[in-house]
Amino acid sequence: MTQFRKLNLIVGWSIFLIASVTYIMTMEPTTSLWDCGEFIASAYKLEVGHPPGAPVFMIVAKVFSLLSFGDRALVAKMMNLLSALASSFTILFLFWTITHIAKKIMKNMAKTEEIKSVLLLTHLEAEMVDKVAEIATITTVKSGEYVFKENDSADRLYSLLEGKIALEID
Repeated sequence: MTQFRKLNLIVGWSIFLIASVTYIMTMEPTTSLWDCGEFIASAYKLEVGHPPGAPVFMIVAKVFSLLSFGDRALVAKMMNLLSALASSFTILFLFWTITHIAKKIMKNMAKTEEIKSVLLLTHLEAEMVDKVAEIATITTVKSGEYVFKENDSADRLYSLLEGKIALEID
């Protein structure tokens, strides 16, 4: 597991834990105004509250209502716990989405900087470098691996960024 991925998991789950504790500490112990009471009653009896009905929520809420073990006074609290945890998971997935997008942006920026270092491309304008970065592929080749062989189609431009190249003629 890479260092970034490990850190991303630890920070993500830490954020989830902080959000969960915050939501659970501030959740309603019973029903409240607006749709909450309707959803609690509908989920408890597995009915359709109003169209479209939120069927997945109703089924999961019913499972949470069963965790009250028959104590009807705890049904609303258990369903509000579901909402708190669902909100915490939303924050977790939002964090992971943001870090995923940021990582892609950073990779593209690094790729652009590597392309700028290629001697043939140093005098290109920034807009042209960005266009080259969109279609370019940066690959690491291990020692002894072939990059290009005889009779391969010449549809690429290869540029050595680091290391040495050995030419073999059969």
